[in-house]
Amino acid sequence: MPPETKEGRPSPFKGDMYSFGLILHMMLTKELPDYRDHVVPGVFKVSENYSEEIYDLLVKLLKVNPDERPDVNYLFSEKIV
Repeated sequence: MPPETKEGRPSPFKGDMYSFGLILHMMLTKELPDYRDHVVPGVFKVSENYSEEIYDLLVKLLKVNPDERPDVNYLFSEKIV
């Protein structure tokens, strides 16, 4: 669930990008991302064990601020997808 939804704010389409990032991470690791700071829910530390492309994509998808997340057009323009 995107952080903005947990805070009771509307979740625009970029909320789906956050959820996709969580699903992608779980598909790769079979577990949820590790919390970087348990005080700030929704902030995850992404493992650097991935390829540079996967790491960069996950970092972008899991941004707390929805305005900083990519949209679906960006997602489909990536070579990795």
